[in-house]
Amino acid sequence: MESGQLRFCTACGTPIKPGAAFCAACGAKLEIVADIAVPSPTPTPAPPASPAVTSTEMPTPTPVVSMADPNVERIVSAAAGLSMKAGLLKRVTYTLVMTNYRILFAQTTSAMLKQNVMEARDSAKAEGGGFFKQWGAQISAGFNYADRYLEMTPEQVLAETPGNWALEIARIQKVKYKVGMVGDAETTSTPDKITIKTANQKYVLELSGGSTNATRQAFIDAGLI
Repeated sequence: MESGQLRFCTACGTPIKPGAAFCAACGAKLEIVADIAVPSPTPTPAPPASPAVTSTEMPTPTPVVSMADPNVERIVSAAAGLSMKAGLLKRVTYTLVMTNYRILFAQTTSAMLKQNVMEARDSAKAEGGGFFKQWGAQISAGFNYADRYLEMTPEQVLAETPGNWALEIARIQKVKYKVGMVGDAETTSTPDKITIKTANQKYVLELSGGSTNATRQAFIDAGLI
């Protein structure tokens, strides 16, 4: 089409005079492409910007420590009522708490035993138990005194009294359990004895109370005999 001739709006078909920038009928903006009046495309609005995604940092989970992990010291068993000489005449009573690394010697005093029995009695009384239930609780507390250490950590056991100490199992060369004898009119009773031997020391402990079977089993559970 020659320049100067009438053109037509491609939007509505209305004739357009040369040089017109807008269609007089529909108002569309015109652009000339090869002498044909073409309405400019209506700009497409840009889509709204997506909101910024805030990264929520997840807390790092606390690693679960397996009690079977050999790198973690754990209490395996405990045996109460074992005494050892401390000088010529004095004997010290211990509860031996066995871990997978050490034997913890927890000193046991008469005051501690008494307190344990009274706590058992008071607990039975608080639960509504009568005289016989309270009496039974006191007896059980005496026999099961070692169980209280199974709920502790090794550090708590050692911190219980200033007289508590530990012996590393790696230093032990031998552990021997000797069953005692029940005396009669002619012979004297002898207690069960446990001998723990290291390269430069020997510890001889006598079972002064409690169940001999439970004490022996505690050493077996710890793999010491």
